Amino acid sequence: MRFVGGAKGELSILGGWQWDASVQFSRSDGDYKDAVIFADAITDQQFRSSLCAGTLTRYRGAPCVDINWYDPSFLAGNITPEQKAFLFGTAKGNTVYEQTSFEAYVTGDLFQLPAGPVSAAFGGLYQEDSIEDVPDQVIQDAEAWGDTTAGITTGEDTTTAAYVEVGVPLLADMRLFEQFTLNLSVRYNDVESYGAKSTYKVG
Repeated sequence: MRFVGGAKGELSILGGWQWDASVQFSRSDGDYKDAVIFADAITDQQFRSSLCAGTLTRYRGAPCVDINWYDPSFLAGNITPEQKAFLFGTAKGNTVYEQTSFEAYVTGDLFQLPAGPVSAAFGGLYQEDSIEDVPDQVIQDAEAWGDTTAGITTGEDTTTAAYVEVGVPLLADMRLFEQFTLNLSVRYNDVESYGAKSTYKVG
């Protein structure tokens, strides 16, 4: 799911400078599945061959199914539907990711040089990101045999940024080129989880 909106116009008070602003919201909600072997079908019995019919497993409370773990047919993968339902299952998790951002900038000419106008752009960004991942309870409780444990993951982050770009025409209408322009830019980023950093570019 994604929503985008924006507007733009002209600042006549600044001699025709252009402005542009936009806002975005996106949300991703996805499920995922993993095949698992239930731990209580294994560890409760410890691969023993004694009968367990009539008892319940400690975690699921499922009726225990007698399995001859060392039967050649079983070891060859010939599993009955009843055994399969007792041993195997599906773990279902869910991940939700959301992002909201607002960005705006203005652009126009600052002043005139012999080779042309000095152009500039000033802009800023504000962005919020969040994530929540919820594994199946079986995974959270470490009850998937041979699998790793995972807990609920939640987090939020905020990013703010500001930037300036300037184009300075140095030469124009030359024999080998029409215009030679020096481009200067600086960008400041502040990510809540990481810190602040400025980057520069000359070209």
